[in-house]
This record gives sequence, structure tokens and C-alpha cells, in this order.
Amino acid sequence: MGQSKLLDYLPEDRRDKLQTVAIMAYELGDISKCIIYGNGALKIGNLVRAKILNTEAKMALADLITQCRIMCEHLDCSWEETSDLGEERFLYRCQEIKDKLI
Repeated sequence: MGQSKLLDYLPEDRRDKLQTVAIMAYELGDISKCIIYGNGALKIGNLVRAKILNTEAKMALADLITQCRIMCEHLDCSWEETSDLGEERFLYRCQEIKDKLI
């Protein structure tokens, strides 16, 4: 997609942070549903249903990531820098947990 802003593709009346947050919550809920139902499908041996739900979860995750990128545009921050910051914070918290266990 390059340097074009995803927000530019939305109609003016759809460029709202609150709407983006609502969509993010919806997509996270969809991921949760797929994982929960997928685990249930695996427990009863329905591998086909579990695979379908796994694919649906991947699509919802892709949609959530896109909404996160759009939120970065709303907040005027770089997706790459924000993603890197999130990874740094994750690794820092993991180290804190390890330190507490020692």
C-alpha cells in the first residue's frame, strides 16, 4: 500500500476515532469467538470446523491490524514506531516477569 493513508480511503463521515475503536472492539470479539468455538470444535474432534474458525480468526486479526494502523493515523503516529514500541514494552514486561520468578 505504500505511503498512502488508509484514512484517505474512508468517506469523511467514517473518519472518526470512536468508530475506529468500535470496529477494533468488534474485530477483537470476533477473534475471541473464533478461538473459543475453535477450541470447542477441537475437543469434540470436529477438525473441519476448527480449521474454518482458525481461518476466520486470521481474517479478523488482519482486520484488527488494519484498524490499528488507522488508529495510528488518527493519533498522528508511525505504525512502524508504534509497533516497535509495543514489542519493546512486551519484552520489558517479559523480563520483569522472569526477574520476579527468580
